[in-house]
Amino acid sequence: MSDLPPVWWTATERRSCLEEPPCPRENRQFTDKQQAQAVQLVRDVGSISRVAKDLDLTESALRNWVRQADIDAGSGPEGALTTEEKEELRRLRR
Repeated sequence: MSDLPPVWWTATERRSCLEEPPCPRENRQFTDKQQAQAVQLVRDVGSISRVAKDLDLTESALRNWVRQADIDAGSGPEGALTTEEKEELRRLRR
C-alpha cells in the first residue's frame, strides 16, 4: 500500500466505484487522537496529499486538521479561534 507507518485506523480495503460513478464518500467521524496522529504523520512526511491518499482521507479534511492544530499550538493567523474557543461558542449559542 505505502511505505508510511500503519495507523490503527487506516482503511485496509478501498472501495471501487467503477460500477456506478460517481461514488460518494462515507461520512466518517474521527476522534481527536486519530486526527492528531494524522497531523503528526503530515509533519513527519511533509506531504498532505501523500498522507491523505495513504490514510484514505480527503486532502481538504487533512489540511483543515493541520491548520487547526497550528492554531491550537499558537502559530496560526491572528484572530483565529482555537478548538477550545470554538467549542465554547457552540455551547453558548445553544
